[in-house]
Amino acid sequence: MKTINSDAFNVCTGLTRVHISDLEAWCGIDFGTTRSNPLFYAHHLYLNGEKVTDLEIPSTMETVKSYAFIGCGMASLTIPATVRTIGTYAFNYCDNLTEIVAKGEPAEVKFRTFTDAHFSGAKLHVREQYAEAYHAATYWKQFTNIIADVVDKLDPAFPDVNHDGAVDVGDVNTVLDDILATGGTTLTLDVNGDGVVDVGDVNTILERILALSNP
Repeated sequence: MKTINSDAFNVCTGLTRVHISDLEAWCGIDFGTTRSNPLFYAHHLYLNGEKVTDLEIPSTMETVKSYAFIGCGMASLTIPATVRTIGTYAFNYCDNLTEIVAKGEPAEVKFRTFTDAHFSGAKLHVREQYAEAYHAATYWKQFTNIIADVVDKLDPAFPDVNHDGAVDVGDVNTVLDDILATGGTTLTLDVNGDGVVDVGDVNTILERILALSNP
């Protein structure tokens, strides 16, 4: 299915679930209007039988079509760096959405992609090198809680804190250099999430290096 016509599910207020088996295909459906998407009423999305509470857009996607997740009840959203365009109302009426992780540069978003409640209440996590761009980008800049996270714990490369594409001794040195130079004040290097930058973060990186070397 590639297209659902305007108002196809209008006044279908008894809907409570939407079951899908292919998230990539769902992202690519052309929905005609808000009520073309059954999620507008159902709210609860199930992927292969599992309820979606933490939605991660597939990294194969460059576009999320308009109305794709309107009304969806997920609590968090992860947008991969591959996504360049997000259509109108794609995440509107997602009242439970409080956490957004954007892994790449700001995607082009359309009118009402997000709601005013998202702008004021949701946390938007971005990579440090893109933070300035998000603060300047149309619509994205309306988020009042943009958090620059050098370390993205949802990324398979975690904790590549020096962004050289590998988790290795270079990341250990980055943390040690910060501890020696500033006493550990660069909290974006707090890879174990305990609120301080210290030897605990070094150990976390070393454990990850060992895990990667012994899959």
